[in-house]
Amino acid sequence: VQKDIKEKEAKIRLSNLCSICIRICCKFVQNNSKYQKCLFKYLPYLSTHLHLPAGQIDLISKVFKDNYELCSEVSGSFLQQFVDLIWSEGRQTRFLQLFETVQLANVEPIPDTQRLVLLTLLNSETRDHVLYMTPDSGFDFQESSSSENPFYKDQPFHYHAKLIKVLTNCGVGVSRVYLNEAKCQKIIPI
Repeated sequence: VQKDIKEKEAKIRLSNLCSICIRICCKFVQNNSKYQKCLFKYLPYLSTHLHLPAGQIDLISKVFKDNYELCSEVSGSFLQQFVDLIWSEGRQTRFLQLFETVQLANVEPIPDTQRLVLLTLLNSETRDHVLYMTPDSGFDFQESSSSENPFYKDQPFHYHAKLIKVLTNCGVGVSRVYLNEAKCQKIIPI
């Protein structure tokens, strides 16, 4: 019993230490493109345990925030990690944060990244689940649970609000992106 208590205390301390380090790194990269590029190299390490809510998603988003060059370099496989999290951990707003951040840099749209985000979210295999819709294209406001993952959590209304913001960002910009607007309007008719 004493060993279990010590292990739990050690896990809590380690979790707190990780959270503090991540918050420090968030301050480190905020509005600083030099440090954003420096941490960009470590994204594979930062994204290894994204399912644990220690603030890594906030840090990753801050690495990309308002940095046109880095947002242009985001890959489909990197974005797919977040779709996989939505699938396995639940439809939580924190998993959509990066999709919102990488599409615009200082209010300037990044068309290739916007298209990539839209294609990632509209993947036919995961579309209904990720968009939190029923197969007949209606919004599903019911919370789901997963028998395989006891930590699975859905946030129906907050997730939908964030999702609409992400999809809206897909259509922001110049005429090259009208196709994105049309796809978004098909998903959510005005």
